Amino acid sequence: MDKLVKWLLIIGVVIVVLFIALPVIIIGIASMVFVIQPTEIGSNTCSTTSGILITNHKVDSSTDSISLNLSNLTSENLSNVDLAVDGTIGGTSISGANTISSLGTTRQTENISLLPAFNTSESYSLTVKFSYIDRDGLSRTVTSTCNGKAS
Repeated sequence: MDKLVKWLLIIGVVIVVLFIALPVIIIGIASMVFVIQPTEIGSNTCSTTSGILITNHKVDSSTDSISLNLSNLTSENLSNVDLAVDGTIGGTSISGANTISSLGTTRQTENISLLPAFNTSESYSLTVKFSYIDRDGLSRTVTSTCNGKAS
């Protein structure tokens, strides 16, 4: 009788692990994929904490520029947003700037020229700063960091 109880306990533990713990682990891993945003998976990434998000980007050596796909999460249309890019590409200091005349609450793409010129496959580490005045008249700055290899 003791052996039967032990076997039933072992079978019960296996069932609990297979049908309860395993799905919880799978759901936890799947939710983490969405937290890190699938567009950020890969070698070229940008991180932003709030406000104006860079949802995707490309550093292009054929045009010596960075193309930013932006998502405005401030829940208001912004005007005259100053954008500054500083950092290094291939170990060389690089910079660029632009003013976005209007940034709505929908996805928008902006291109910023970078100087000096750079080559394909060079590693980069760039800081992108957005400066704007919010609806309450307060100055705001959002900083993003982008890393990867130029294409």
